[in-house]
Amino acid sequence: MYCYFDCIYRNTRDEKWYQCRDLCIDWIEKRSVRLHIAMDITKNKHIEMQLESMVKKKTSSLTKEIARRKQTEIELLQKSNYLEQANLALKSMLDHRETEKRAIEENTYLNSL
Repeated sequence: MYCYFDCIYRNTRDEKWYQCRDLCIDWIEKRSVRLHIAMDITKNKHIEMQLESMVKKKTSSLTKEIARRKQTEIELLQKSNYLEQANLALKSMLDHRETEKRAIEENTYLNSL
């Protein structure tokens, strides 16, 4: 018979993190033997927690930056639409001015005859 168990836990007495492995193995004379190995992984666990904290902060920062850029994009689209409308209005005014200019030129020409 062979069984294997692996876990990570924090010891509340010494405040350290351990990776524990239990093995049940067949031994001589058909006896089962349990082998328990505990490795201190406190340093690795602290580094892992620091990295997770850094990832959370960076994720939060990037989420805020994305929201800010989306808002800027919306504002730029609004300004672009406003400028397109203003451009159309100015073009219409220029066309109307050209029409008036031609009418004045024709009127001046007719009056000079």
